[in-house]
Amino acid sequence: VSELYKIKPRKTIAILLAVSVIILLSMRTIARNTNWHDSFTLYSNDILISKESFFLANDLGTEYLERSQFIQAQAYFEKSIKLYPYEVNLSNLGLTYKKLKDDTKANYYFNQAVDNYSGYLPNFVFAKYLMQMNALESADEFITRELEKNSNNTRLKFLLAINDYKRGKKEKALK
Repeated sequence: VSELYKIKPRKTIAILLAVSVIILLSMRTIARNTNWHDSFTLYSNDILISKESFFLANDLGTEYLERSQFIQAQAYFEKSIKLYPYEVNLSNLGLTYKKLKDDTKANYYFNQAVDNYSGYLPNFVFAKYLMQMNALESADEFITRELEKNSNNTRLKFLLAINDYKRGKKEKALK
């Protein structure tokens, strides 16, 4: 104990402050761990705190989509789009409408995703994503537009050939 009195007051304050910060951060970590069970519970909790997060709304919508709860997914994707429309939430809503068997709305949102392409996803990833969702016309429009910007992009050329083949344009795909 007598050694503690020999420590300078500034060092004592610094040590107490550091210990306090470590204790507070440890308590926050413990509290945060109670929120984590899986992505769904984490996003469900976080959206209550960050109500205006387009990113969280999109992620929670994705969780509902993966659980085949399409109406709930639709609501969160629409909220995300209202906050900030970009290619991911727009195409996710398109996929939701595709699952709900509303091809007109699905195609509308896939086209909106192409029109609102921001570069958040690399262009070949987004093109592949559209193709996987069977939004082949939107994928064709997007790939063609991106190839006009950079005609040397071999990944996009390859995806365009695959997309043409899927759309029944085999001769064009072979060129």
